[in-house]
Amino acid sequence: MTLIITVLVIVAIVLWLRKPDWRKPDWLSETSREQMFSRVTETTKETVARTGERLSPVLSQVEGKVRLPFRRRPDLDMDMQFREWMGKAELDRRTVMYKSLPADAAEFTAWLQGLSDKDLGGVVQELSAFCKGLGFELAWLVDPEVAGELKRAVEETVGLYCLAAWKGRDVQPFVAYRAWQSDPGKRENQAFAQRLYSRLVAAGLATARPDLVWAPEQERQAYVAKAMESAAAQDPRSFASLLRDAADASAAVEVEAESTSNETKSPPAEKIAPTAVVAA
Repeated sequence: MTLIITVLVIVAIVLWLRKPDWRKPDWLSETSREQMFSRVTETTKETVARTGERLSPVLSQVEGKVRLPFRRRPDLDMDMQFREWMGKAELDRRTVMYKSLPADAAEFTAWLQGLSDKDLGGVVQELSAFCKGLGFELAWLVDPEVAGELKRAVEETVGLYCLAAWKGRDVQPFVAYRAWQSDPGKRENQAFAQRLYSRLVAAGLATARPDLVWAPEQERQAYVAKAMESAAAQDPRSFASLLRDAADASAAVEVEAESTSNETKSPPAEKIAPTAVVAA
């Protein structure tokens, strides 16, 4: 603290001595002023050097142990949260997840066999990038020189990655649902909400409201949102199934629109009728 105060005092003197001519004191000659300025400058340098020498051992002790605020990684909080999650996840005990792997593998294989050459190329490209990130090539799968434990490790790594990506399809419906929650007024989100709400009504998890035919759009959206939340709480499993069905239907419409139209990058959204919330 004493060193800091000393440095501040010296800097203040320097600034005072460097004031414009009309503010310079009459009793200080040009020569004296330059000499004093030179001495102050040297003193400042010496003080800073001594400060650095005294702080160096302390900084070396804490280096690597303390992260200064301006060096803080933006994802540090997520790092700690992920570590905490791993400590509580008990992945080795999630037998239900592992028991589903054979069925997932069969579904993925059947899906892969039905892909077009273009879509298959996209999958292979993604797999290649994943393998390169781990330091090996996807071609090692079919390389005759790769055998034994290495071949087994490569096959299991690629296979598990494929199953993880395939399992990710279960997340996509909820991604679409959250996108609608974030921006219910967006046309494609409205189309998705219409499909989901219609399925909820057909399954008896929501009730149509004829009195909302001429209601403002905001009021209809509020009712649909409340109905969906109620259905999710009432029967989570059925809601998830209907949600997946609605998301798949929306994705199919987008794929069809993209394949049949080369004039626009975004597929045309369905026209949403005002009666969307009153008819299944």
